[in-house]
Amino acid sequence: MRVRRSPLWANSQTKPPFRSVGIGWGHPLTRGLVTYVPLSEGGGSGHDLVRGVVGSSLANLLWQTGATGSGLRDPAANQNGGNLFAGLNPLAGLTNATVISWLYQIAGWSAAKETLGFARWEVSSTFLMNRKDASATTSHCILTMSTTNADLTVTDGMTVTGQQHCIAWVLSNLVLSCYIDGFQVGGTATGVGTITSNPTDGYALFAGGTSGAGSQENLTSAVGLAGGLYNRALSAAELLWLTAEPYDFLQPVIRRRYFVLPGSAEPPRIPASPLVGNLRW
Repeated sequence: MRVRRSPLWANSQTKPPFRSVGIGWGHPLTRGLVTYVPLSEGGGSGHDLVRGVVGSSLANLLWQTGATGSGLRDPAANQNGGNLFAGLNPLAGLTNATVISWLYQIAGWSAAKETLGFARWEVSSTFLMNRKDASATTSHCILTMSTTNADLTVTDGMTVTGQQHCIAWVLSNLVLSCYIDGFQVGGTATGVGTITSNPTDGYALFAGGTSGAGSQENLTSAVGLAGGLYNRALSAAELLWLTAEPYDFLQPVIRRRYFVLPGSAEPPRIPASPLVGNLRW
C-alpha cells in the first residue's frame, strides 16, 4: 500500500518537515518497527516517534541541512558522546532484528571509527557496535549475544561523495548480514544465544561511545539523516524499498481547529426561523 501524502511532503525521498508527519502504522514497512528517529527537527534534540523518547544533549553533534533534508554531523573528528535515547533495549532476547540508518555522504571517509547509526559501546559494557572501521573502505558491526557475539566486517562500497545511503545490519535466525542501499555486501557472521539486555540506558544515534579500545566516534564524513530498529529481519526487497523511498511509511498529521467564543457562558441562540430585516418567514 501507499500512504497518502500532503503538498508539504509529496516526495518520499525527501524528508518531511518536523511535526508534519507521524508513522502510518498500516504501512507494511512499519511491521516490527520499535524505534524510529527521523531527525527532522533542525535544532534541539531528536525524537523517537515510536516510543515518544527525546534524545539527550548532542555533545559535539551539529544540525546540518543537506540535499535531502536535515540531519546531524560532527564537524570535528575524534569526538564522541551525546544524542542518547534512553529506555530499555527493545531488541533484548531476540534472534531476529534489523538496525537501519540513512545518511548523506559529504566527504571521503576519514579512516576513523565513525558511527553509522544506532550504537551503544562502552569500554565495560557493549550492546551494539555500528561503525566505519579503521579502514576507510570497511564497515563493522557487533551485536552482543548471550553466548557468542555476531561480529561482521564488510567492504561497504560507500566511496561516492554526494550520495545518500541506506545501511542495514540484519540478524536473521542468528546470522548477521549487511545491506548497503538494498543489496547485500560481504559475507555473514553467526551469533549464539539471544541479543542481550544491555544497554539499559538506551542507544546513541550517530554518536560515539567512550574512547578506548574498540570505541567509535561521532559521524564526521556524512550527515546522519535517520535511524531505526526493527524486532524482525527485514527482507532484501523491503530494504530496497526503504532505500528508494525512505519516508514512504510516514503520513501527514491531521490537525483540527476548534473555535469557542471568548467569555460565552453558552452558545449563541439561533432563531427558530431565519430573519429577513425585521420579518420572519
